[in-house]
Amino acid sequence: MKPLYILVTLLFLSFTTKVISQETGTLLIGTWAFDYTASKSRMSPASIQHLDSISPARLARLESSYIGRLVTFNADGSYSQTLSNGHTANGTWVLSDDNQHVIITDPNGNQHTQQIQSISATELILKPILESNVKMIIPTWNFVKS
Repeated sequence: MKPLYILVTLLFLSFTTKVISQETGTLLIGTWAFDYTASKSRMSPASIQHLDSISPARLARLESSYIGRLVTFNADGSYSQTLSNGHTANGTWVLSDDNQHVIITDPNGNQHTQQIQSISATELILKPILESNVKMIIPTWNFVKS
């Protein structure tokens, strides 16, 4: 009886993992608009202090690289990111085996991994995984479905 219980449990877990994977992938598909206000609200006090110390011209350039950013995950595995100035970067995307990360590959083969901190039908929260000595001013990116 115990082997049957273990087998049923493993089958259930396998099915559940596959459903979660399909759900995450399905939710991810579409165009997402960067939410600067929500992303800024998640910044550490030290990062906010640093942001407040930036000159107005540099702050405007920084904000323009985030505000108006659109990210699109297509069902065929293609990816695009369009900035407010119209510059578009293309690539491909896949979910990691554990469905906790999205891996974006640019046309040169460089991979950029982002941890999926939260996903729903209307909100996506990503945390880019960077080299250990690199720090981002906005370390967590909030998106809303467009």
